[in-house]
Amino acid sequence: MATGGEEQPNPDALVSFATLNATLNTAMANMEKSILDNMSSFFKPFYAQMEEMRKELKGTTETAEKALTVSLNTQNDIHQLQQLEDVLAEKAIKADLTMRQNNLKIRGLNEKIGKQEDLTDVLTAWLTKEVPPTGNLSAIITKAYRTGPLSLLKTRPSRDIIATFMDLHYRKEILHAARQKGFLTYKEDKIEIYPDLPREAIMKRRELKPLTSRLAEENINTTKALYGILHLVTLNSCAEDPKYDAIFTQSPIV
Repeated sequence: MATGGEEQPNPDALVSFATLNATLNTAMANMEKSILDNMSSFFKPFYAQMEEMRKELKGTTETAEKALTVSLNTQNDIHQLQQLEDVLAEKAIKADLTMRQNNLKIRGLNEKIGKQEDLTDVLTAWLTKEVPPTGNLSAIITKAYRTGPLSLLKTRPSRDIIATFMDLHYRKEILHAARQKGFLTYKEDKIEIYPDLPREAIMKRRELKPLTSRLAEENINTTKALYGILHLVTLNSCAEDPKYDAIFTQSPIV
């Protein structure tokens, strides 16, 4: 029943609107669910592929890390082997020098000498006359032989001789005399005398030749200069230590 002239809403229409609204909400919810399900089904293979790729990437990363570790360990092993090789090479050179310290290399002695008679006897008699031993030094040569194949005679008149002296001090006297004179003489032949050095030592001397030549030009004592350089190299890492000051100031550079 209407009052005040206002029209009252139809209850049936309100019920119909509510039903329609509920139906639309249900349809929207179903549509949203369907869309989400379809999207999930669409992306699910990609998710699976991405998961596989993630696992493969993780495996590749682990493999790379293991390879890097192995590589670093290998580098360390190689470095240690190189250090060991250097140490062994240095020891071998020192051992070789020790074995050669009683030797002298004799160059220029006629190839025929020593064929008919014992070479050690010839050398002993000649050197005793050329450089008489002082004091109680012994002039005995324990071993003497020519070095290199006979084919060397195609390019030189004679092969070098390596002589081993029983007395190291007499060996030094001969070398000193040869250096003072420049050479010794056998009859009319000029004979050169050298220390018997390994190839590595000879190469080092050749590397130092420009330096020693320059020192000689400046009239600087080569031995003292080289010792001074060694002092400087050593003291460079000990400059802050007061106990080295006296050594530095007294180092014979010239």
